Amino acid sequence: TSIPLKTWLACVIALVGVGIMGLDSTTSSEAAVTGVSLGDVWVVLAAFFYTFHCIRLERFAQATAAVQLAAAKATTETLYSALTTAVLIGLASNNDVGNSIREEGLDIAQFLSTVPTQLSDSSLMGVIGAVLWTGLVPVAYTICAQSYGQSHVKPTDANLIYTIQPLFTAIIAWLWLGETLGPAGYIGGSVIGAAVYLVVGK
Repeated sequence: TSIPLKTWLACVIALVGVGIMGLDSTTSSEAAVTGVSLGDVWVVLAAFFYTFHCIRLERFAQATAAVQLAAAKATTETLYSALTTAVLIGLASNNDVGNSIREEGLDIAQFLSTVPTQLSDSSLMGVIGAVLWTGLVPVAYTICAQSYGQSHVKPTDANLIYTIQPLFTAIIAWLWLGETLGPAGYIGGSVIGAAVYLVVGK
């Protein structure tokens, strides 16, 4: 099916809104343009490939129960994550690979070595709580909700709705951490909201 012109317009508006919000964390517009880091590139690539995930999810979400699809996704992600972790740890002592890869492997190995200590002191309940929260809400619930939601929503519209995540992040950061947005943050958030409303509004 063809994508409506209104959806294309909303995509452009949302992209502009995200860009404006990005200016809020920099000292100048020049810094926002020239200060692109390797991490920024990885995030953009992640967003690009996540689009393929959303497109394929629409097909499977219409033919599979949300809980079953969520369980399959979570299992696959767990296996791939474990494999990636094992490979990075194995490459930590290999001088033939790049420094960034070795540093990632060393960081993971160091973290895993501290787990027994974390589980043996007074922070045990905090660790258990963090694991339960991370596993049940950001992972299990969001996978299941996305699987169910995309059985009724087109992938393009779904990705537009996902652009409101910076707004939720700003609100939660304000409530829990006392962080505030600058003028660019408010303007960018408003633009994103307008783009989403353009698609989901009647």
